[in-house]
Amino acid sequence: MDSRSLLRKERQALCDTLASLGPDAPTLCEGWTTADLAAHLMVREREPLAAAGIVLPGPFANLNRRRMEAAKAAGYQRIIEWLRGFGVVAQGPDGRGAVLRKGFPEARIAGAPGEVMLYVMGRKRAARVELSGSEMAVAALSNASLRA
Repeated sequence: MDSRSLLRKERQALCDTLASLGPDAPTLCEGWTTADLAAHLMVREREPLAAAGIVLPGPFANLNRRRMEAAKAAGYQRIIEWLRGFGVVAQGPDGRGAVLRKGFPEARIAGAPGEVMLYVMGRKRAARVELSGSEMAVAALSNASLRA
């Protein structure tokens, strides 16, 4: 098993555990619940500026705290879905699709092949594509870098 597969498997196991325990279970981090831990992971991975508040005091710590609270307010299940990752399917005008990234929930990038390629290669604003699928997956896709 390669390292990417192992990391994906570990992440899925973590998400399964968080989901089975629910948001109010205690963790080994004194005073933190599973919701706190899940929000911490999400903010750390998704918002580098807010993540700096893990080690930097003052405004960075305040930003980190606000982002974690906002993540928790959006719902525990939503955080877990984000941590699980999302799938991406590219769809051409003929309706046929190609899986670019396995995962659930799923987002679709629909358009002419050249336009989809522009989007995937980082030229999102120039690409004439339509995004659809789970609201969370579409939002994550909009902020993601798909280049390896």
